[in-house]
Amino acid sequence: MGGKTEKDSPGTRFFNRELSWLAFNDRVLLESKNRRNPLLERLRFIEIATSNLDEFFMVRVAGLKGLKNIGIKTPDISGLSPETQLEEIYTRAKALLTTRDKILKGSLLPQLKKQGLVIKTLKDLSETDKFYVSQFLQEKIFPKLKPVTIDPKKPFPRVVGKVLYFVISLGEVGQDQGQKLMLVPISPRMPKLIPLVEAPQSFALTEAAVRHYLSSMFPDAYVQGIYPCRFTQDANFQIVIDSEGWPPRQMGLALGKRAKGPVIRLEVAPGMDEQILTMIKGKLNLDDRDVYWIQGPLDIGFVQKVYGLKGWQHLKYPKNLPRINYHHRNLFQLIREKDHLLHHPYDSFRLVLALLQQGARDPQVTEIFQSLYRVSHRSPMIKALKEAASQGKQVTVMLELKARFDEAANVRWAKDLEQAGCRVLYSPWHLKAHCKMLQIFRWEQGEIRGYTHLGTGNYNEETAKAYTDMSLITADEAFAQEGRQLLKMLTGQQPWKPMKQWAVAPQDLRSTFLNLIKREQNHCSEGKPGLIMAKMNSLVDQEIIEALYQASQAGVKIKLLVRGSCCLVPGVAGMSEHIGVRSIVGRFLEHSRVFYFLNNHQEEVYLSSADWMPRNLDHRIELLFPLVDKSLKTVAKEMLEIEWQDNVQSWELNAQGSYSKDEIQGKKRVNAQSIFMVKKRDLRG
Repeated sequence: MGGKTEKDSPGTRFFNRELSWLAFNDRVLLESKNRRNPLLERLRFIEIATSNLDEFFMVRVAGLKGLKNIGIKTPDISGLSPETQLEEIYTRAKALLTTRDKILKGSLLPQLKKQGLVIKTLKDLSETDKFYVSQFLQEKIFPKLKPVTIDPKKPFPRVVGKVLYFVISLGEVGQDQGQKLMLVPISPRMPKLIPLVEAPQSFALTEAAVRHYLSSMFPDAYVQGIYPCRFTQDANFQIVIDSEGWPPRQMGLALGKRAKGPVIRLEVAPGMDEQILTMIKGKLNLDDRDVYWIQGPLDIGFVQKVYGLKGWQHLKYPKNLPRINYHHRNLFQLIREKDHLLHHPYDSFRLVLALLQQGARDPQVTEIFQSLYRVSHRSPMIKALKEAASQGKQVTVMLELKARFDEAANVRWAKDLEQAGCRVLYSPWHLKAHCKMLQIFRWEQGEIRGYTHLGTGNYNEETAKAYTDMSLITADEAFAQEGRQLLKMLTGQQPWKPMKQWAVAPQDLRSTFLNLIKREQNHCSEGKPGLIMAKMNSLVDQEIIEALYQASQAGVKIKLLVRGSCCLVPGVAGMSEHIGVRSIVGRFLEHSRVFYFLNNHQEEVYLSSADWMPRNLDHRIELLFPLVDKSLKTVAKEMLEIEWQDNVQSWELNAQGSYSKDEIQGKKRVNAQSIFMVKKRDLRG
């Protein structure tokens, strides 16, 4: 399949980060048109692209608006000021939403109807179903609605971001002019779909049904108009630092600020009354470009409910069967035999979880340390840590309270862990602990032996089914000592000093990457071959990009797999002609961070929790660690090479900023994710 996504701004040395991210989200949305994807998976890409865009506005657009509002005009590395970036973002975001609505209404919903899964409009309902929907609303929905008056003389009522609202214009019966405006929120916990009674597997959208029947809530008034809308809030907030306070409590108090964040985007349906819209914009300090006219449903949350309906597995991807490479063995013995490199979700995450669970119950285990950033809603990792503490083991957890949108959950986990007897560490307020490390220390034959797990992704068994990540489990004593040293530095027991094998941000991770790149450049300058292959989520750091340009100019071949934002401009003569950039967007979210350096045929491969971004290199606690075992280096290198050869899910970036897919007619199809699934399935044990 050929294709192209919107190009980034035509900078000479750097692409703009925000516009590059929007190009990534275009690629995600285009998967909803990709006929190689099963129908319900295509529908789900609609939801993913929408959710991505919501968060982009809450964080990135909100930040740019903040810069603009205080008069900052300084351009970024691509030469664009905040104001110019906002103009481009608004244009492209509106185009993306228009495309989304066309795909949803014009393609996906009609195709689902042909398959027998029908989302009916209100006008298409039978009289029986109309009566049923009306009764459902009267009994299940309307009693829970709490209208709020919009007073022209007072501030606009507080709203919650990403929640569906209805603005209702009311007048007295027999009067033509509106007398009152009401704002009615629809709780996200309410059902998104109403099952119909006459046709099986047919549904009405709650959003459309509420809009149609909401006037019945106001029998004594003349309802002039009912207007659905949706607000997006600024999710950035400042934490008040109190050195004497308990961090979870401070974070809990700070989270209240997010709920009060200013509205930065308003989505409305066609037909919104102009006077009412003008009033809302004025009260919320919005202008015309902050208003998005949505041609389909405003609440895309119904997609998740449709996807979750039972009986439609044939419209989804076949189940992934990850390799389970242990059989209820003593895992410590298994790890002593050799290092294990896991490639999730093709390798099961259960081995990592089982290791912690076994460590929690093993009477020979004396100490456990784990860093946590994001965990699942009912995390078995947390449960195992609490069990270990209850068994009398020394359990230390570095828990990051500032993981965006997971802060409230992590505050609750912090309280649970402390109450269970765990020692909980919190990162400094100016840093986030983003490293992924688990260490278990065990008494064996008269001495303490350490077992270490390090990875590129979170300790979340749910996202480990959908995100590609790599992780290492080893009994290497050098790694155990590095981990002990890191813990002592984090707890202030010893000052920072460089480690022998690991690099740590913000201390020396940046300089380590720059030295590794420079080394390849020096090899080429001496007439030796140079090769760098790197995979990450985002590449936006100016210093790293400049180092890559210099390496390219020396002749180093550089292959970059960058899923999301990429500010590097590839393929420019005299600057980056030896650099290629590709992005894989497919069934699984590519989340691994893997770095390969030829090093004059003394190959080195590293895994990391960090992307090449300033926030990772300078403002987070991150880890970079090597693969020592030669066979594991080969596995990681092969993974990078297969992904570079992908011509099914891979997009290539050109010097003009456009991403395009290869035409594969006449070529052997290479789908990296499918290859890994089959390969690991064949190795299942």
